[in-house]
Amino acid sequence: MRLKLLIALLPIVAIAVIWFLPILMRPRFDADRKPTLDSRSPATIDLAIRLEHIATLTNTDSLMSLLRGGKHVRNHMCSFQGTLSFQFPGGDSNRVAILPGHTNASYEFVCANGYYAVPRAAFMATLASAGVDTNKIPIR
Repeated sequence: MRLKLLIALLPIVAIAVIWFLPILMRPRFDADRKPTLDSRSPATIDLAIRLEHIATLTNTDSLMSLLRGGKHVRNHMCSFQGTLSFQFPGGDSNRVAILPGHTNASYEFVCANGYYAVPRAAFMATLASAGVDTNKIPIR
């Protein structure tokens, strides 16, 4: 009797596992996750928008502080509008892609461990204080 019940339930359990496995395997969203950016301060940051070099920032501390405080957002398939390329003393380099956020309140960037958002007003103000013409920064 128990064997017949087990055999009858086995296909149902298998279907349930197959149905929920993709949900269980999906990466977990962690609102407290911080971006993995190099702990060193870069000597310069090159800003490029749509493959056009816009500016080279030499005062990098305020922008790096802002980026390190970014809030994790869910991964999505929006196109990247530009890059921030970090040049470190000694010749090392790294880069993050940037893109306008989905609201007027944020600007997003992508690093090795996901997508992050920073307040748009602070991002634009930081770039403006470094001498960047923020009219060249896409907002959509």
